[in-house]
Amino acid sequence: MTTSRFRKAVTAGALLALAASALAADAKADMVASQKAMNAQANYRYTITMTNPGKKVDKVEFEHIRPDRFHEKAARMELTIIGAKAWQRLTGGAWQISPVNAAAITAGMQGPIRKDLMDKVTLSVVGGDTLNGQAMTVYRELYEVAGIKSDSKIWVGVKDHLAYQSRGTTDTSALKGPGSGISQFDVTYEYNVPGLSIEAPM
Repeated sequence: MTTSRFRKAVTAGALLALAASALAADAKADMVASQKAMNAQANYRYTITMTNPGKKVDKVEFEHIRPDRFHEKAARMELTIIGAKAWQRLTGGAWQISPVNAAAITAGMQGPIRKDLMDKVTLSVVGGDTLNGQAMTVYRELYEVAGIKSDSKIWVGVKDHLAYQSRGTTDTSALKGPGSGISQFDVTYEYNVPGLSIEAPM
């Protein structure tokens, strides 16, 4: 499984984790309510640390500033989106115009969670915990998308209903390709990051 393919799989799980909340008895309704809380923040950043089946560690950082600024940085590539414009480069290389659908990506960051993804998610409450001195509700999230299975725990603030940490595994064994197997991921989230800026690179 390529780094890009694995990153997309884990990113899908991370975006679903951002939607978890401790607001109501219906866990899927919690997702919707929490995503609204997330989108109300001026900006946010989440960092995914991935350990693939071969024990190689990769890190991907995502940043978003309302309403339409997005930045992704991985070991080998970097992507910047502002409105309907996008730029990309290989790490250390020159920036160039990107062919990605920038408007669709930024709209997806602010829009509701896709129903087809929600239908594949099973979310339950594990219990309470404390993270960095803040009371948390811990959820367990199970989902399967295109043969990729994920099992994770998500720490969600009791007071602000925002996700702060997600840890789990992604199982791609069913794909039976190079690098398939069980990978681990750890996601941390930050909100209203002081000084966060996303500008056009060229």
